[in-house]
Amino acid sequence: TPVNLVNAKSPFTGDGSNPFPALGAFRMQKVAGWTHSSNAIVSYDNNGKAFSLFIAPVWGLAPVGNGKVHQTVELQQGHYVLKIRVGGAIGPCDVYGVISRGTSLPDYSMVTTSPNTISYINLVENQNKTIELLVIVTEPTPVNIGVVYNLRDQYAATGTPWTSFNTNAFELTRVQ
Repeated sequence: TPVNLVNAKSPFTGDGSNPFPALGAFRMQKVAGWTHSSNAIVSYDNNGKAFSLFIAPVWGLAPVGNGKVHQTVELQQGHYVLKIRVGGAIGPCDVYGVISRGTSLPDYSMVTTSPNTISYINLVENQNKTIELLVIVTEPTPVNIGVVYNLRDQYAATGTPWTSFNTNAFELTRVQ
């Protein structure tokens, strides 16, 4: 049985913000319906309607350390599968797909060891693949589904002024 996630697959929609007009008015936004940490300034690219984590330090959009973008879903007891259709990276980044308990996602350095982490996967190691994470819920509980990430500047090394990471879909299904 599919579980409804908000704005979770391509084509994504933006929230109408304009946090980085240097690339064109309203091109870069936050993906609508998702909770963002204060440093997750851009997560949506209107050019392609993509879930796109993005920085451009040479143009004034700072690198992101421990960025978080997620949504919270109330799950009943059962077994679930989260499919993430992973896109690709341009530049140096670290990105985990994460399912966790609590009010937010764990910090990047704690994803693998946090008692609140239910399941996680390194998305950079799985570019252009569809991955599946099993989630077993023993009692009704809210869970957070999203990404925890670091995006670093690559301009000095490659001449490319931005770093980005795209994800194509998050699909949650109750399987038992």
